[in-house]
Amino acid sequence: MAAPNTQPFHGWLNVLKPPDMTSHDVVDFVRRLVGRRPSTKVGHIGTLDPGASGVLPLCLGKATRLSRFAGKNHKTYVCEIVLGIETDTLDAEGAIVGQSDAAPSLADLEQILPRFTGRIEQRPPKFSAVHYQGKRAYRLAQRKEDFDLPARQVDIHELRLLDYRSGPPVTALLEVSCSGGTYIRSLCADIGKALGCGAHVGLLIRKEVHPFRLEDTHTLEELQADFASALLPIDWPLGHLPEIRLNTEQAARFCQGSTVAEIPSAEQEFFRVYGEEMIGIGKKAGLSLAPEIVLCG
Repeated sequence: MAAPNTQPFHGWLNVLKPPDMTSHDVVDFVRRLVGRRPSTKVGHIGTLDPGASGVLPLCLGKATRLSRFAGKNHKTYVCEIVLGIETDTLDAEGAIVGQSDAAPSLADLEQILPRFTGRIEQRPPKFSAVHYQGKRAYRLAQRKEDFDLPARQVDIHELRLLDYRSGPPVTALLEVSCSGGTYIRSLCADIGKALGCGAHVGLLIRKEVHPFRLEDTHTLEELQADFASALLPIDWPLGHLPEIRLNTEQAARFCQGSTVAEIPSAEQEFFRVYGEEMIGIGKKAGLSLAPEIVLCG
């Protein structure tokens, strides 16, 4: 009888997160699936709110070390904005803290949306995983502590109105393409504030964490039935980084942490580095290539 394979998995999973599960719940589910290979680390990029669904990329094994290079710059969401009702969490899960009889028209909404495209400032929700003075903001909010998170800049690449319903309450369906770090709950609350009626998110679906797309996701049931076929190669989401291939001697030096060879002129700072397979991420150091992340061994 052959010995069980205990080597860790390395790669990515494009998971369809269901509503009413936290992102960490999904990670735990996959950890149980790979339990026979206990040395496999599992993480995720881009936390989704518990009530939200959609694309949740998971990184396994060595891919966990590459997460900062994947899925950071372009995300797409579809959300329902509920106008005239404010909640403490800025979504449907929270307690109602404000209501308005104002009923913004379709024209009102169409007029206000352009103000929320391009580079904008927003404050993360208090009920979020952002750190404030060394603690998670949501824990402070749960204890009803008084604090304000600093505003930060995010990029809204495109904001499209897909549907409008006069209610009551007035609701609209929006598609948002944005940079990483954007909070859709904050965006909808700010739109409601600009309309003078308040708002919260009623429904949230993430369509893309580039290059992971909703149409290519796997359900938890599908992963349970056939995990291996869903696993994507370790370099799969890194196509935006230029590729450099090293010969045997150069690859050995890179794996030992040494600077190697001249690199082609390029604007990018980081590169995918290959010997016979991907061996890490290199960083431009003058005209040479310095190891940033070494995956050898």
